[in-house]
Amino acid sequence: IFSAGIFCAYPTYTRRRATTMHGSTCTPASVPPAGEASPLWCVWSDTWDTLGDHPQQSSLELLQRCGSPAAFLQELCQRSPSKLLDCTSVHIFVEGVQPTYEDPTNRPGGHFKLSASTIPAAELLWATLGQALLLRQLPRMEKVVGISAFRKQRANFAVKVWLRDSLDKTHIGEVREFLSTVLERSWFNFIRFCPHRFILQTLEKQKGYQLPVLQHQVHQPPPQQQPQQQQYTPPSVPPLGPQA
Repeated sequence: IFSAGIFCAYPTYTRRRATTMHGSTCTPASVPPAGEASPLWCVWSDTWDTLGDHPQQSSLELLQRCGSPAAFLQELCQRSPSKLLDCTSVHIFVEGVQPTYEDPTNRPGGHFKLSASTIPAAELLWATLGQALLLRQLPRMEKVVGISAFRKQRANFAVKVWLRDSLDKTHIGEVREFLSTVLERSWFNFIRFCPHRFILQTLEKQKGYQLPVLQHQVHQPPPQQQPQQQQYTPPSVPPLGPQA
């Protein structure tokens, strides 16, 4: 449940209006039905260098792996857009894909960018799309990579939905229709689809372009090893008969 007037854990989405957009907080109280296989989601953060003509990702950090719906919702609440610093992002991506344009999965893909109208609106976009991701309600989820929230400067926020294939116009149209139906128009200034191939072409022409540096990797604790059992050695028994 997200208390900013929106209830996200429902089986089918319909357009709804938020009763308030001030002081939005979230409480992870609803999870998908048990018994369904949940993909492993990873939470990332990064920083961006905005000194050049185009923003460039300068660092990347893997924060957490979410192996359960409850863990996903907890991270979704803790990593809300209002907590971001300037020129930083937070991402929730499927396991095995880094939130970079250069990742092999993302190179042929693209993303929908929604420019948030206000900070509370950014919270609503993040909450709604995050639970849609968890509940696998976006069209053709096998082609959806993840979501991001980005804070450029001051109250300049954007939320993104990443797709695998920028040439699949049918899927792009389906996702656009989904976003237009689920999200309130007052929450964002505009929605735009950005193919990554064009972004990469621009970045690679930029002077001093470098790949982002992975600063830290979350390591899973090593599996506990079973203590080795000592082989039993029976005590020596003196031979029968008279002793010499």
